[in-house]
Amino acid sequence: MPRKRRRKNHSSSLPTQDWEQLSPAQKLASFKRNQIRGEVNDFASRFDYPIDDFQLRAIDALQAGKSVLVAAPTGSGKTLVGDFALFLALKRGLRAFYTTPIKALSNQKFRDFSASYGSENVGLLTGDVSVNPAAPIVVMTTEVLRNMLYRQDKRLEDLGFVILDEVHYLADRYRGPVWEEVILHLDSQVKVIALSATVSNAEEFGQWLREVRGNLEIVVSEKRPVPLYQHMFVGGRLFDLETKTKGGKSRLNPALLAQTRQSLGESRAGSHTSLPAAVAQLQESNLLPAIVFIFSRSRCDQGQKQLIAAGMDLTNPQEKQQIQSYLDDIAENIPGHDFFALGLDPLFAGLRRGIAVHHAGLLPVLKEAVEKMFAAGLLKVVLATETLALGINMPARSVTIESLRKWDGHEFQMLTAGQYTQLTGRAGRRGIDTLGHGIVIYRPGIDPAIVAGLASRRTYPLKSAFTPTYNMAVNLLSRGSISETRDILRRSFAQFQADRSLVGKAQQAKEKQKEADKIIASGTLECSQGDIYEYVRLHSELQSRDADRARALAREQLRQRNELFRCLKRGDVLVYPNGQRTRHGVVMKKSFTRSGEISLRVLEDNAKLRDFSSNYLAGDLALVGQMLVEDYSERKPRDRQRLASKLRLAVRDNLFPDPPTSSASLPSLPALAGSSAVSSSSQVDKLGANTGTQGKIIDTELSNLSEQRLEEMVVSHPVAHCPKVREHLKKASRWVRLERQAVKLRRQVEISEGKLVNTFDRVVAVLKRLDYLSADGKVSEAGQVLARIYSEYDLLIAQCVLQDVFAGLSPARLAAACSAASYEARREVSGAPVPSLLKPVVNRIEALAENLRAIQSELGAPKIPQSSCALVAATYAWAKGKPLAVAIEAGGLEAGDFVRAMKQLLDVLRQLETIGSVETSASARKAQKLILRGVVAWSDF
Repeated sequence: MPRKRRRKNHSSSLPTQDWEQLSPAQKLASFKRNQIRGEVNDFASRFDYPIDDFQLRAIDALQAGKSVLVAAPTGSGKTLVGDFALFLALKRGLRAFYTTPIKALSNQKFRDFSASYGSENVGLLTGDVSVNPAAPIVVMTTEVLRNMLYRQDKRLEDLGFVILDEVHYLADRYRGPVWEEVILHLDSQVKVIALSATVSNAEEFGQWLREVRGNLEIVVSEKRPVPLYQHMFVGGRLFDLETKTKGGKSRLNPALLAQTRQSLGESRAGSHTSLPAAVAQLQESNLLPAIVFIFSRSRCDQGQKQLIAAGMDLTNPQEKQQIQSYLDDIAENIPGHDFFALGLDPLFAGLRRGIAVHHAGLLPVLKEAVEKMFAAGLLKVVLATETLALGINMPARSVTIESLRKWDGHEFQMLTAGQYTQLTGRAGRRGIDTLGHGIVIYRPGIDPAIVAGLASRRTYPLKSAFTPTYNMAVNLLSRGSISETRDILRRSFAQFQADRSLVGKAQQAKEKQKEADKIIASGTLECSQGDIYEYVRLHSELQSRDADRARALAREQLRQRNELFRCLKRGDVLVYPNGQRTRHGVVMKKSFTRSGEISLRVLEDNAKLRDFSSNYLAGDLALVGQMLVEDYSERKPRDRQRLASKLRLAVRDNLFPDPPTSSASLPSLPALAGSSAVSSSSQVDKLGANTGTQGKIIDTELSNLSEQRLEEMVVSHPVAHCPKVREHLKKASRWVRLERQAVKLRRQVEISEGKLVNTFDRVVAVLKRLDYLSADGKVSEAGQVLARIYSEYDLLIAQCVLQDVFAGLSPARLAAACSAASYEARREVSGAPVPSLLKPVVNRIEALAENLRAIQSELGAPKIPQSSCALVAATYAWAKGKPLAVAIEAGGLEAGDFVRAMKQLLDVLRQLETIGSVETSASARKAQKLILRGVVAWSDF
């Protein structure tokens, strides 16, 4: 994060009396400026503090015509290097693009650079916002730049610099590939400035950048500009995490350890530090302003209410007046009924006291106001989810983490060292604080040693998430052949990392095989009856086929279970095993993950809630009936008890009888019955189980034999009748293990060598099947439509367009239909039922999606995410002019989620306007006007 700038005109030399009046820091800054010449000197003169050495190294590299990778901690000032690239672009009459992973960060940078370089020189492009797009400096999300590259936008012609802020985001599973697409497709003359958090493999990433971008300087700094001290709250008291011994070494604080041990014998209330107590202690210790990370939106909101109820007021009258001016600006744009629907009164009450919340459920305009007020020093405590940790410029004196465990969608997981570093990196304001403070609130089971381990490790490896997509494939193939596109994929960071790991795996395979060959050459494993190695190979092949059959059965079970989960709905009654008995439960909520996995929240007959996942379910599950549950909420304990009692009575009255035993249970693997040789070879069975089945020990000839023939060969093999067969097999165990390991490693090498290309080939197979590509890989007219759709649902939207699903729809219905084709319910959202007039089009969209997934499964290609119709009713209500309260209730969303969903929908409608028929295009244009109103239309920059 760059330090706050103040423009000043410094002369290269100062009168003696003026020099004597300078502080040591100012003298150092003046000295360093005098050592710099030319453009760098002009740039450095804008600041009244010294430019750090790592910044100078990067700036010198840029001035010398190199690209640069800067990896440094949060708050160290790496953005200053990107700032210099913008400065150079204006000086040299070139264009510069500054890209960020999220719109909020783009908006913030747009404001900062407009203040520095003048609003006439800075533009903004975020998909839903376009301001001064022809400016010499344009801030944009990385996806916008990727789309410009594929369109071969004219603004790329005089592009000199591209700053990729938060470039470590390329490890993100879903959006990360965009960064690699940009890096690979930018013209070789464009200088790339990649700004990253401190990662443990910065050199590896830099080496790849050199390979694909040419001359590049790697600049790594691990020094924090403001030292960070670690603490823990235990029982309402603040303890240092570590102390120094007499010898100067760090150790865990004995007083902290004693307090945590004492807390183990106390009640939870005795050991836990409440939020009001924690904030009061922070205030008393002069550790405000503070960010408190709470990994739950609802707990953030509840926390603000708790602090208000505790009488906490952290602002003076003057600050209250300034805060009120922000709130008045917001309130005057909100209709009265919307203000009430948004529940802004308690939020505003907290803000006036200097207490804020910051999470994705807030309206963008409110989040922006919180960021501005915090940066201005008006807010003292911000209760935030982890989304605040990404790039947003909100430094604090201290950061408190409420819990080291967070929900990952399936279960609670401990924070990683990288996540902990990212969160605590906000602590310590450069130029204001001499120290930053990272604080963890103690909970039973959180040993101080765990916190010390997280704080001391800096291992945050950058791993590529690059994979071919359908839109990417048609765009690449429109510019080159299949062979040329494969070459591009081989240049990706993902392949670069795979290739580096393959060297080690290939060497390991060679060493394992060498050891196995030595055993054979030694002649120590011989049988007078026959070839012991051949016998083991035969038996191993049989075991491998048994395992393959078991896996095939498991896959079929998963397929059947997914079909059942897709059909289930709220109110369905299920029966499933629970230990030695069966249990009944009623479905209360159904949701989808980004990968298409289905999650169910079930109320059991014991009144407890249980979550089921289609990919993680163990045992059988059967649908046995349905109950009316409209009047019950799983969130209310009393409702849960009433509904569970109703369910138990229905089960007792045999309304929901247990189904017959499922035939889909995994059968036991068939034994080689009737063979004394096989039954006597339990040692071989044991070997197979221990060494795994992925590394089969087979010759090419064995894989072509039928299972019956293999059984006959095992039974009739001479070694099977040797009285010492078990002794032979025991001696052969090491050889078996080495052979399996060598084969497994070789196969991993073979698979990894062509993994990206194989995925691309499967994507191409799907595109050919659907006529987006010709048989020889040429992009068809349908492919040209797909090439202009930039969405995770690109293929589904293209199918809807080409199958005329959207044809003839009114603007409001078109908006709702597009929602069904492109909305993903990332949280547990059920939404109101689909209006009857929209059911036909929604059913067609769901049928198309199902057909696409079937084709993708058949061809082994990546699947499109599971879209949701949960927002159809809400979108239609909003498009028909209904109040915000009606739309939010219909969608089951918070205001911020609703606005974000509508802005994403607007992006789809804009694309549809350019690719649809004349009629559909006109309808899409009108639909945008219907959606872009009220809270959705408010500027968030």
